[in-house]
Amino acid sequence: MPTQKMPGPHRGPLRKLAAGPQATSIAASDRAEAAHGASAAVALSPYHPMMATALEKGLVGELERLYELQVQWEAREARNAFYRDMAAFQAECPPILKTRQGAKSRYAALEDIEHTIKEVRTKYGFSVSYCFPGAEQSPGWLYGYAIVRHRQGHMELLGHNAVRYLNADSTRGGMNQTQADAGTVTYLQRYILKTAFNLTFEGEDTDAHLEFTGGSVTAEQLLQLKEFTDRIHTPDGRMYTFGDFVMRTITKPEQLTHKQATTMINGLKHYLEEQESSHGTTEA
Repeated sequence: MPTQKMPGPHRGPLRKLAAGPQATSIAASDRAEAAHGASAAVALSPYHPMMATALEKGLVGELERLYELQVQWEAREARNAFYRDMAAFQAECPPILKTRQGAKSRYAALEDIEHTIKEVRTKYGFSVSYCFPGAEQSPGWLYGYAIVRHRQGHMELLGHNAVRYLNADSTRGGMNQTQADAGTVTYLQRYILKTAFNLTFEGEDTDAHLEFTGGSVTAEQLLQLKEFTDRIHTPDGRMYTFGDFVMRTITKPEQLTHKQATTMINGLKHYLEEQESSHGTTEA
C-alpha cells in the first residue's frame, strides 16, 4: 500500500494538535518478541529456490516474473499474519475499566485505554497512529481514523469515526476554545481506538446513544451500499452522491459504523423494492 500523506484538520487551533499522524510507537516487549517478529518477516517463500536457479542461469525475464510472485506472496503472508494476530489480540485483551467520572457517566480516559492494551498489543506486534485528513472534514465536525500497522508489514485504516467539536462555552472549568479542541481530538481518539481494535469495556455501557459507535463498516456492506446507491437517480437522471443519502457530516461510506451501514442498507433495499413493485404495477 502506498505511503499516505497525513494532513492536519481544517480548523486553525487544531493544526498543531492533530497535524499529521499522531503516532503511538510500539517497541518489542523483550528480545525474544523482537526476534520472533523479525524471523516472521524474513520467512523464505516457495519462490526463493526458483529465483536462485533463474539467477544462476541468467534468466532475467524469469527472475522478474518470480520476483513479482514473491512480492505477492509476502503481501498475502503479511495480511494473513495481521488478521491472525488481531484475532489473538482481541481474544487476549482484557476489558477496559471506566475509572473516570464525567458530567453524566463514567468513562475510560485515552491514557487508561493505552495502558490497558499496550502489553498485549506489543506482544502481537501492532502499532497505531491517528489521522485527521483535512480534505475530508466537515464544518463543526472532526473526522479521523487509525492507521494500524503490524510488525510483518501489513497496515489497515480502521476505526473511522466523527464527532462534533466541543464548544468551550458549554464546558465546565472555564476551558478556552483551544483546550476544547484538544479535548475533541482526545475524545475522538478514544472511539477510534475502541472501534479499530474492537475493544470491550467493563461497567455500565453508556455508549449506545453515540451515533458513531458499534464497530466499523465492513467490506461486504460497502459493496452493498455501492450497488444500491448506483441504482437510484434524481428526477433529472443525475446519480446521487453518497452524501445525498445521509447527513452532511458523512460524505463517504467508510465513515459509517456497522450499525449505521446496516440501517442504511435496509432502508435502501426497502426503497428499491417499493420502486420496483410500483414500476411493475404501472406496467400492468
